[in-house]
Amino acid sequence: METRFSRDRIRSAVVAVADMFPTVMQGASWVSQSEGYLWSELVACILGSQVSHEMCSAAHERLDRHGLLDVGPASDLDDLGQDLACVLSLPFERADNSFHFSGRYRFARSKSRQIAVTASRLYGNSRGLRAILGGTTNPRIARRKLIGLCCGIGPKQSSLFLRNIGFTSELAVLDVHIIRYMAWMGIGTQAGAALNSLRKYEEQERCFRRHADTYGVSPGILDEAVWVVMRTISTGV
Repeated sequence: METRFSRDRIRSAVVAVADMFPTVMQGASWVSQSEGYLWSELVACILGSQVSHEMCSAAHERLDRHGLLDVGPASDLDDLGQDLACVLSLPFERADNSFHFSGRYRFARSKSRQIAVTASRLYGNSRGLRAILGGTTNPRIARRKLIGLCCGIGPKQSSLFLRNIGFTSELAVLDVHIIRYMAWMGIGTQAGAALNSLRKYEEQERCFRRHADTYGVSPGILDEAVWVVMRTISTGV
């Protein structure tokens, strides 16, 4: 790949994709969304950690079809973990989902436990995501709250959740494609290093934010554009 794609070619591709996003990414703000929608998006972020986009999408679709995303303050959560594990452990067939993914979802039991624990913490005392997010307008504080409260949600997944629900576009989702791009472009003092703590994540995020400023876009728009370009290169599309 290094011989086929120079920094200049990558940069040009990222700019071209980023130019399309300011209009595309103007989704509804989280305040207009239901608690059920917020919970569904959070579950998708838990499911998406350490698995492919296709695997996550297929698993999320299956849980929705089985009514296992219908969780809220009035829900009976006692058997949720077991029910999730039973459904997620079943093999996928290509005709079984709209994402053309076959095989089995990885980490079915551990992710089921994480989702069930998170549901208990969020809804066992009838707080919910709307109440938690309504307590601040600062995206970094909101991210810290989510990391502290939710099981299976780290800096990357909480940033993705806050982006997806329209809470902010100022946080970067530093997944493997973004880290690879940063290393390739020489961005950050530890580009390519494991971001196994919030402190390290925020250090890299600051570097990425400064890089986004050179493009004149938010970190959210830039990393969406980088994700599209780098994933396309890695899949050979």
